[in-house]
Amino acid sequence: MHPVPSDVADRPPTDSAPHAPDKPSFVLSLDTELIWGSFHQFSPAQFEAGYPDVRGAIRAIVNLLERYEIPATWAVVGHLFLDRCERNDAGIAHPELIHPRQSYWKEDWYSRDPCSDLRRNHLWYGPDILDMIQRARTKQEIGSHSFAHPRYGDREFTREAAASDLDASLAAARARGLELRSFVYPGNSEAYQELLHDRGFTAYRGTGPDEDRVRRLPAPLQRPTRLATQVLATTPLVGRPVERLPGLWDIPASMLLLTRTGLRRLSTHRARMHRVRAGIAAARRGGSVFHLWTHPWNLADDPAFHLPLLEDVLELVASERDADRLHVETMASMAARLSNLPTRVL
Repeated sequence: MHPVPSDVADRPPTDSAPHAPDKPSFVLSLDTELIWGSFHQFSPAQFEAGYPDVRGAIRAIVNLLERYEIPATWAVVGHLFLDRCERNDAGIAHPELIHPRQSYWKEDWYSRDPCSDLRRNHLWYGPDILDMIQRARTKQEIGSHSFAHPRYGDREFTREAAASDLDASLAAARARGLELRSFVYPGNSEAYQELLHDRGFTAYRGTGPDEDRVRRLPAPLQRPTRLATQVLATTPLVGRPVERLPGLWDIPASMLLLTRTGLRRLSTHRARMHRVRAGIAAARRGGSVFHLWTHPWNLADDPAFHLPLLEDVLELVASERDADRLHVETMASMAARLSNLPTRVL
């Protein structure tokens, strides 16, 4: 669902020294976007055919997190905070914003926004999803996944458009009484970290060493390599958090829980659990972080497979936590802990 176009130029983050936590950490981040991440690829009908009942998957994820008392970072597209929107007299959606340009999408970015409401177009709005997350007995973090899911590292995405998108996301959150501290880049396409810093964000999910390694390969080899790591159950490369700007931490990704579409079905429950165990073990050896991430729609494509898998992951993580061998943190809580250490590695 999120192939990075070959013509997207990811801007590398600022160099800084990594920080080693006192013991390994586990972070789970969930990119919560409904159709905003794929409207340029699928119609609403196609999306629902491939990923039925995403809200049911979200409810099941919340229930599992409550059962094992594990907080996660839910990176939510800002437009989902809305229960309705409308076009102006000229027929323009969200005229108050700078509309982003993307090299892989020639239409106006908001051309597919139905500008209606939650009842009529439930893939574009999601205040009920926020309600589910906020009502969880185990407190969850709500972060930002941008306002409308443009790729920040795209060569046509300007600083002004990025600032407008961020400000819209923050405004939508403030309307619900929320302050956003964590950011997940759409399409994992990083840029403009200084804008995050200036707006009070303290953490973002970096691409991580596994994906960095893949992106250095020739383009034709990247997708097969990603698939091979899943099917062959290779150990994920884990990283340490890095303070890119004062108080802004890169919490690097480690492993994606993939859908089961196409050849990904070759990656079995056993193989995926093996990778999780190996990733946690690698984090323990290096005093680093195992950062697992996915989208709720990843789990909605085959919930009979994915929900038992997620439960096994959470049961393992809870066992390690209860034995005092693992921090279980959100992105924001990890950033706060690292920023408050007596000695910081910058």
